[in-house]
Amino acid sequence: MKKKLGLDYHGVIDTHSDIFKRMAEAWIDRGHEVHLITGTSLTEEKLKEIRAHGVPFTHSFSIIDYHESIGTKIIYDEDGNPWIDDDLWNKSKAEYCRRERITIHFDDSEVYCDYFDLRLGDPTYIVVNDALIAAVKSGLRQHDEMEALGLNVPL
Repeated sequence: MKKKLGLDYHGVIDTHSDIFKRMAEAWIDRGHEVHLITGTSLTEEKLKEIRAHGVPFTHSFSIIDYHESIGTKIIYDEDGNPWIDDDLWNKSKAEYCRRERITIHFDDSEVYCDYFDLRLGDPTYIVVNDALIAAVKSGLRQHDEMEALGLNVPL
């Protein structure tokens, strides 16, 4: 069965690309999907910046691009930053994950947690914090040590 991984850009891919590069590659190598899920508009320039982190993805979703496409009222501040209703913004990731049947989603913000509901079939929502990163790095070190000993242990 195909699984789908969701990765936030700001605070996840851009901050911990070493970890999420390995994870995304492993998922894609096994025939699964990796979805980049972000608030920022996915212009060619932004996609180039994201790809520079080396984390592969098979699909992408931008909250602001989605809301522009459906005609949501967007206000731009003096710096050109888009603003929409907080509730609309905050539930957009969960709605995308539900629609696309994302299996697990990694994000650095707890704000979105309230909009994910396992009873509705939403993905497991994992908040990326220092404790999680330390545990993952420890596990990856152990994995690499076992592979160095010739033990074939999948990620």
